[in-house]
Amino acid sequence: MTELGRAIVELPKQLEDRYKWLEKKFRVMESVDYFYGVDAKELSLVPNLVLPLKFKTPEFEKYNGTSCPEAHITMFYRRMTGYVNNDQLLIHYFQDSLIGSATKWYNQLSHAKINSWKDLAQAFMKQYSNVTDMTYDRITLQNMKKKQSEKMKGGGNTNSATSSGEGDNNTFHKHFESHVH
Repeated sequence: MTELGRAIVELPKQLEDRYKWLEKKFRVMESVDYFYGVDAKELSLVPNLVLPLKFKTPEFEKYNGTSCPEAHITMFYRRMTGYVNNDQLLIHYFQDSLIGSATKWYNQLSHAKINSWKDLAQAFMKQYSNVTDMTYDRITLQNMKKKQSEKMKGGGNTNSATSSGEGDNNTFHKHFESHVH
């Protein structure tokens, strides 16, 4: 058989193979669970989540990574009071309480490592533990400011440590500035 004869015989088979390959690719892409080359179930921390009947998503205070993570978890947990025994629901809806960099952090989590609400809460606290160390409440800051004012009224040297072992006026400003910004 000549080369031309062979090409005429093989061409329809090659075209049919190519057609089947393309058809298979299109079926995969049209799948409801397909998102940019990844199975959508792989993107979820709880791929088998079943929502309770009449479940209504609560309004959550949004966490952006700059406030106390423990307080955020407490507030989230309180909003989900009726569902505290449903780890899958807690894990899934925790993302709705996050914004900005905290959302990016959540999206990089793997369902292989997050098997329970406790796993997620621990990972969250670990990620934002440095924020806990820097977070001061209003009363703490007011007390720091009050101590500064008392030192200045006392007429003492504001650049030396007090007998109670507290720092000077500059220490307050350094401390305040480092935790507010």
